[in-house]
Amino acid sequence: MVFKAEHIGKTYDSRQILHDVSFTVGAGECLAVTGASGIGKTTLLRILLGLEQPDEGRVLADGEPVRRMKAGVVFQENRLCETADAVENVRMASRGISRDKARQELLQLLPEEALAIPAVKLSGGMQRRVAIVRAVLSDARILIMDEPLTGLDDETKKRVTDYIRSRQGDRPWIFTIHEFRDLPFAKEYRIV
Repeated sequence: MVFKAEHIGKTYDSRQILHDVSFTVGAGECLAVTGASGIGKTTLLRILLGLEQPDEGRVLADGEPVRRMKAGVVFQENRLCETADAVENVRMASRGISRDKARQELLQLLPEEALAIPAVKLSGGMQRRVAIVRAVLSDARILIMDEPLTGLDDETKKRVTDYIRSRQGDRPWIFTIHEFRDLPFAKEYRIV
């Protein structure tokens, strides 16, 4: 799939948040959206997902306008079911995934003892990794992640990005990040 943002603009209360945002992400490519806090990165992702409408411009998938996109999503808040364990959280969003498969995938990023704990008792970084596995295992056509590496140390960031890339396939991956470094696999789009 080729995913495209064309001349996206968004204004809130007469304050322009996004202006003329345009980019293309092809099959299997990665785009890191960067910019200062409050510049509109999350708003852009919400527009790409169809959760908000742009005031200007359009979003296209394979040349067709997108209203709602079936995406593997990681929001800034992990949005896990707090009483369910990591395995069940993955299975809730990834229909058809067996408990064993979910467990096997989670073990790529989490210690075994973390898998049976209710999500509310996991650290923020562990919750983030559960949310990432859940998004990656979905049958979505695209991966869209808001600050997926926040709160992770350098070694864990590498493991997480390697994991996502190994399961990305031909899906475009768009994510926001504060600092664009050590990401040779991605191209950068900076919002100013």
